[in-house]
Amino acid sequence: MKKHLILFMIMQLCILVVFAQQKQLKPSKIIKAVKFDKSPQLRDIKIIEPQARIKKHGKNDFNKFQKYPFPCKKMGSLPLGKDPVLQDEFGTGFSCSPIMNFPGMDNVNNSGVPDTEGDVGPNHYFQMINFSFAIWDKSGNLMYGPADNITLWDGFPGPWSNTNSGDPIVIYDPLADRWLASQMAVCDGGLFYELIAVSET
Repeated sequence: MKKHLILFMIMQLCILVVFAQQKQLKPSKIIKAVKFDKSPQLRDIKIIEPQARIKKHGKNDFNKFQKYPFPCKKMGSLPLGKDPVLQDEFGTGFSCSPIMNFPGMDNVNNSGVPDTEGDVGPNHYFQMINFSFAIWDKSGNLMYGPADNITLWDGFPGPWSNTNSGDPIVIYDPLADRWLASQMAVCDGGLFYELIAVSET
């Protein structure tokens, strides 16, 4: 009897697992891209210097490029007191030394939170911070920039044209051998866009 009960429970568990795998998760909302465009090659795009532009379409000062109005207040981080998961000593595991090490961009936009982001491809390192980006070869030679992030979307008309709202993401896809870079665009009237650039090669 006990064996039969255990067998019955195992069968029930298998049935639950099978049904769980068949469940399809669907997004609650699908939004198509507002607009597509194709830019010239990056080497042919004129660099927009960091902090060189001021938003012109409206009264919203959020996207001023010369002095970003982020209030940097010193606030006590949580948890207050000693962090209970702070590691106090080095682990015993083996770690590799860096193959290459060179300085990236500093906080060229003087932002309270630079949100440093970057990825490595076969020949380059692509770094983005909240409002600027730069590209180096793997020997540490600066190949492009620092440039305002909106340089990637310059000449791409729309309500996002003069925005540079930050929170960038940069990813190298080794399977497709392409770069993806994105950032937010916060526009007047409460409109929010996500600008996405994908390299052709």
